[in-house]
Amino acid sequence: YHKFLSKYEKEYSIKFTPLQEKYLEYVSNKFAVGKRIHELLAIKLCIENKNNIITLLKKQLFNEYNIEFKEINYLPIINQLKQEFATGGAKATFQEAIFIDNNLNTHPQLIELLQNNIFKNQLLEVIDFGINRYKQNYNNSYKNTNLCLYQKYTYEDVCRLLNWEVNAVPLNIGGYKFDQRTNTMPVFINHDHDADHGGKYSHRFINTSTLICFSKPNRSIDSDEIQRIYNEANNHIQIHLFVRKNKNDTTSKEFYYMGQLHAINKPINVKLPDNKNSAIQFTYKLETPIKEELFNYITNNI
Repeated sequence: YHKFLSKYEKEYSIKFTPLQEKYLEYVSNKFAVGKRIHELLAIKLCIENKNNIITLLKKQLFNEYNIEFKEINYLPIINQLKQEFATGGAKATFQEAIFIDNNLNTHPQLIELLQNNIFKNQLLEVIDFGINRYKQNYNNSYKNTNLCLYQKYTYEDVCRLLNWEVNAVPLNIGGYKFDQRTNTMPVFINHDHDADHGGKYSHRFINTSTLICFSKPNRSIDSDEIQRIYNEANNHIQIHLFVRKNKNDTTSKEFYYMGQLHAINKPINVKLPDNKNSAIQFTYKLETPIKEELFNYITNNI
């Protein structure tokens, strides 16, 4: 918002240092939509120049929001506040906007920048905006996740909200990816693309709660990932479905969250249309059938 006012409002005369602008931009871009409350509250604690940020965050989440902040959540939150979550080319974008030090206290650099009360107030305004968005749109989470049914999420959102240690580049996800630390596996589907390429060997819905999917090429029924999917009773893997109608959404690149999946029936070894590679076909059952209006939008040309 500061950048917007600086560019378009002639009477807006407030100036910040490039580093202060980076902090504002980071909070605005990553957290102001309000998809999770944790980071917003943690940054607010940093602004209040608190020590033991994670300990205080755990208490606040439980006392004010009835959210149990488990230890598996700690590392991704810490990494975001230390700029160690981003990977690839995105890592350099906000690398200087650090909120906490190695002792999990407010970083001295931020304490110094907050001496500017106008900067401090603008940072708090962005955070309060994000908290309100969370309360309005994202506080009704699905089961024990940080995700809400039928809300839209980017690849990065999913990695963050599933509590992965670091972000995964979309190219490395390749339709689905298993994270061993959290025992989670998001599945990403571009419905129209899959329907147009590959014929019967493409991800497709049978009905609002049943989905045919295919593994990455050259997997066998004995492959670790296939065994993992079909051995859910023992390994308790959480498989989550994210769907978008097509890839034309080049700006936000968001997927609708459809809930948790479970593999049913038996895996089938199939030849792919190129007649060179094989893959495994498996059937998923959604815990919660997709609401009809959204299902029709995804599967039909509406």
